[in-house]
Amino acid sequence: MACSTSTKVPQQSTPSTDEGAALSCSDQLLFYSDRSGNGDLYNLNLESLELSLFEGDSLSDGAPRYSPFYQEIVFSREINGQRTLYKKSLSNGEAEFLINNPAGDEVPSWAPNRNRIVFSKEVNPSSYQLVVMELETGYLQVLHEGANQPYQPQWSPTSDHIAFVLTDTLHNGDIFTIQADGSKLTAITNSDRLHGYPSWSPDGEKLIFYRYNESADLFSYHLTSQDLRQLTFSASNILLGRYSTDGSSIAYGAEVDGNWELFVMDADGNNKSRLTFNPAFDGDPIWLPCR
Repeated sequence: MACSTSTKVPQQSTPSTDEGAALSCSDQLLFYSDRSGNGDLYNLNLESLELSLFEGDSLSDGAPRYSPFYQEIVFSREINGQRTLYKKSLSNGEAEFLINNPAGDEVPSWAPNRNRIVFSKEVNPSSYQLVVMELETGYLQVLHEGANQPYQPQWSPTSDHIAFVLTDTLHNGDIFTIQADGSKLTAITNSDRLHGYPSWSPDGEKLIFYRYNESADLFSYHLTSQDLRQLTFSASNILLGRYSTDGSSIAYGAEVDGNWELFVMDADGNNKSRLTFNPAFDGDPIWLPCR
């Protein structure tokens, strides 16, 4: 599949430190960057390419996620070597402590319609679980358990399925889906390659994920037609693609000359455009929801 690549180099403004400015809809990205020498969250306007600080202090913040239940941004904050989860309004206000992170080094995925999360858990070195937790009661439901490690779970927009990676070695991991009640475990990929970071389209009909074959590229998979398409063709690594709120675009992180930058492309893989030009690490983008 032929893909056109934009070579235009947009000029970005110096990040504003005003954290109280209201953020708008689908033309906005939040992402993690260590350009300040610390881990902070930034907002990027895709029309003006104006960059502003969303959350940043002397602590390391990262892994932004949108929680449909709270209708706020949930992110991790590292304190004394431990990850805790905080939430913050899209419009203004201070970050508020939410919970201690039960997912260890990962960040859980929030269910769209209830106050519950899904995450992976190590029981012992030979047993792993995929767990749903009700935050109000603390009730834990084990969806999957076995010797192969599940990780990077993502709740579907309809709340009825969870996509995740199931791996048995460092170099072999496949994408699976499972219903939210723990039934119907389904393999999406089945190969000797490493796959990772599954992410749902807004209508719940497609998944995007990376496949590593000497380098990592993004693929899309249609759950009904089982159509698998390669979206990027790169000699370097491309990870963590996420659909825009209307499903027309994908933001992703890519390695450029040993450095990670943000890009955006059409959902079919065309019209790729680089968004950030900074010697620091820029990655883990999420689209702001339409409200």
